Amino acid sequence: MNEFLSPPPVVRLEKAFPEAFKNMIATARTCYSSRGIIHEEAVTDHYERLAKSIYKAGHHTVLQHAYFQFSLTNVSRYFVWSFLHSHPYYNSEQVSQRYVAIKPDNFVIPPLNGKALEIYRNIVNLQMQSYNKLIELLYPHVKREYERRFRPYTRPEKKKKYELLQMELPLNRIVKNLEKGVIKKAQEIARYVIPIGAFTYLYHTINALTLFR
Repeated sequence: MNEFLSPPPVVRLEKAFPEAFKNMIATARTCYSSRGIIHEEAVTDHYERLAKSIYKAGHHTVLQHAYFQFSLTNVSRYFVWSFLHSHPYYNSEQVSQRYVAIKPDNFVIPPLNGKALEIYRNIVNLQMQSYNKLIELLYPHVKREYERRFRPYTRPEKKKKYELLQMELPLNRIVKNLEKGVIKKAQEIARYVIPIGAFTYLYHTINALTLFR
């Protein structure tokens, strides 16, 4: 199997139930307990076989109590959409395309060579150029709308202080913050031409049942 030419994905298990099967049995036994909650400490040795029998019996909801959190880097946004977000029972927090600018050459490169690789790179570069050009074209329109809505904050002749986020800030700092807002809004619209192979990084949390499936 040929390796991709781009940096390989990095997957790290950040947090997990230390004894997921014990928890599975404890929760299953609690369902039929007349003595209240059954804790993991009450689960004896050789519990793996019992956990397997519970799974085979179809009592799968007990596996949803054990969650596993992963961090992923150097994965494409298409992978996130087509795989990580195609299964149920997950929570995913990835870097924003709306408020974080996409960097050039920060995308997946499949194991191509020769003319095919040249075509692939040219198309991706064209998309990235279009992304930057769109931000440039959108900027004056977005800025005009910002100035229309926040006119008191963007008139330099007004040497006043305004309260922002419960802090009194000088006018020049307020204008700077608004300038950032203009750029981010332009990025938010331009992101629709970004290559689907653009890299992203994220936290992804799933439960044991999803892992088994």
